[in-house]
Amino acid sequence: MTKKQNAFVERLSVGLTPEMAREIERLSRYRASRGQPYHKSEIGRDALRFYIDHQDHIPGTRAALTRKLEGRMDALESRLAEIETTLKQQNNSLQQLVAFFQRKRGNP
Repeated sequence: MTKKQNAFVERLSVGLTPEMAREIERLSRYRASRGQPYHKSEIGRDALRFYIDHQDHIPGTRAALTRKLEGRMDALESRLAEIETTLKQQNNSLQQLVAFFQRKRGNP
């Protein structure tokens, strides 16, 4: 038994329709021709991993982490836009203040 096989200790039995079984068999042959993992159990694990990873309502899945990260990035972008606007306003005020004092001193 390989080290990878030792990691899989839980078992799950899944019923398939004849169409699903044919598709898995077709995928198995395709993967075997490409030198990829082709056993039905590996295909099933890959399918489950893909399904679980794309469940964004389940904490800890890749999709949930991605959604959370995207939300944080959106919030940061929004905050940066606010800061940029504030800095532009402050820069404008500073330029007006400098122009005011230059006029007061008699400098054009």
